[in-house]
Amino acid sequence: MHTLRRVAALAAGCGLLLAVAAGCGGGGGGGLIDLTGSGTLDSGDSVFTNGTYFDSVNVRATRDGLIRATMDRAGSNPVADPFLAAFRADETASFVVNDDGGSGLNATLQFTATAGALYRIAFSTFRAGDSGSYSYTIREVDASSRAVADDDPAKPGAAPTARVAP
Repeated sequence: MHTLRRVAALAAGCGLLLAVAAGCGGGGGGGLIDLTGSGTLDSGDSVFTNGTYFDSVNVRATRDGLIRATMDRAGSNPVADPFLAAFRADETASFVVNDDGGSGLNATLQFTATAGALYRIAFSTFRAGDSGSYSYTIREVDASSRAVADDDPAKPGAAPTARVAP
């Protein structure tokens, strides 16, 4: 229940973008998404309705397949508990979230993407008011990896799907 409330709060607040990634991986399209970066969540950032700070990045899938995002604690003042959410940028739907899917408290999620579709990846924290630095990666996953998407309903413990009104 807590996760579903959080998903709705994330979806409601995701109208703002702090970074946009276009033509990812190949400098103008054609290449696979392969982004790395870092950021800091603090009181100067946008705030979701549940009080958590957030940054976000838009990516456009270059092919049908999987996109994997990670958010790790980083630097001398790391974010306490990273939290990731993925949205279809043309809808107010958060369809996959992750709190502790990476090592320790780090977050990792992956989802099934459609070629040409625009997705928003939101970087946040588990608790309202938490701040700190983080690093991230967003990559299209090679189909030969045989990875299973977190949004696959056949996967045990698959992330909940939530749809909120615009």
